[in-house]
Amino acid sequence: MFTAGMSTLAVEFTTSRMLQTVYGTSNLVWANVIGLVLLFLTLGYFIGGRWADKRPYPATFYALVSAAGFTAVFFLLLTSVILKTAAAAMAAINVSALVSSLVGVILALAVPVTLLGCISPFAIRLAVQDVAEAGRVSGRIYAISTWGSLLGTYLPVLVTIPLLGSRVTAVLFGFFCCLSA
Repeated sequence: MFTAGMSTLAVEFTTSRMLQTVYGTSNLVWANVIGLVLLFLTLGYFIGGRWADKRPYPATFYALVSAAGFTAVFFLLLTSVILKTAAAAMAAINVSALVSSLVGVILALAVPVTLLGCISPFAIRLAVQDVAEAGRVSGRIYAISTWGSLLGTYLPVLVTIPLLGSRVTAVLFGFFCCLSA
């Protein structure tokens, strides 16, 4: 859960950094990134909860964590190509940066962030042995995830992106997620 939380925010910040090269850093672009990350997480929580109830097996959970890490790497490495192509296509039909960056963010983040969102409810389903302790278990899991999110907020922004670049940062955090599975 720590790694999933860390990877979620690292993916968000890495994507925003990649978006800067095409769309700048306007509030509209940031609104797209943050809003869509929240939308994809919400979708992931819903799907993950249903999936966990249907297939509550550790092997399924670890496959999900691996898939989330792999797609984070895959989609973030394709992000520069996706964003340049989307920007050129949107410019050709004269669409604003708001819509153009919205399309770029959807293409870059829909799959990995939705899969990352699936992890929390799945982990809770596997960890709850007795309904009487569901609150304590879910609280602990979300606390661990949030600690990871804090690291995922600062580590890419202050260390890995400035020192290693966005692409290496994408690979690094996706690899952390795969490694934790």
